Amino acid sequence: MILALSIIITLVATVFAQGIKADEQRAELEIKGEPSYTLIKEIKKGGTIIGRTYKINVEIGNAGNVRSEETVINLTDDEGFTLKKVTYFEPDETKTISFNWSTLYTYNQELKINYFPANLNLNRNRFNSGSAILTIKPLGDQGVSATNTPGFEIAIMILSLLCIMFYGKIKKN
Repeated sequence: MILALSIIITLVATVFAQGIKADEQRAELEIKGEPSYTLIKEIKKGGTIIGRTYKINVEIGNAGNVRSEETVINLTDDEGFTLKKVTYFEPDETKTISFNWSTLYTYNQELKINYFPANLNLNRNRFNSGSAILTIKPLGDQGVSATNTPGFEIAIMILSLLCIMFYGKIKKN
């Protein structure tokens, strides 16, 4: 019985001692919260909006205990257009990375934000790489959706013309 108890105590002590290893020295990057956007400019021609420019903000922090490797932060839109920033992150540092992104479209668009080591010879892992998706809603959550049924306005115009023609025939008789 004493032998079994001493074996159990030895096993527990061994497992406990292995769990107390010194923390690894590494950077641990992560996106903090949700990326955000703000409309900063509307591009107009003849009173018609032909484009918009947004300021995109993403907060990335280093929860590790060493400085990160040089890190690339990319913002890529639906068409593959990419904006790029390169920076380092000190231990316990959080930076707001901002991009000015322009579009001509009025429908909702998804932007992909990626970060990864600038040195392509380094392995990407959960501590140095990640991504997030940001959906830009040009008309916001209010008003007419940017994804309404295309061509519906044409049906209303044709119906209006038919009503005018019918009204003209009644008036002649």
